[in-house]
Amino acid sequence: MTEATKLTVIGSRLAKPGETFFFMGEKDECKRCNIRGTCLNLDSGKKYEIVSVRNDNLLKCALHDGGVLAVDVISVD
Repeated sequence: MTEATKLTVIGSRLAKPGETFFFMGEKDECKRCNIRGTCLNLDSGKKYEIVSVRNDNLLKCALHDGGVLAVDVISVD
């Protein structure tokens, strides 16, 4: 059985299927963001792999100067 994906956003430069990253949790800049619920739905300190990029709709982000894109991810060991 395959693991269900989670929707989140990631910096546009990193948004490629197969890329992995560690989610490090909320930063001060996140407190004022209107899409923070989508970003912060992952487990802090856990490693994730991008399975697919949802679309090319670039969203503004205080942490990522190139903006963020919606991606589907799975957790990896």
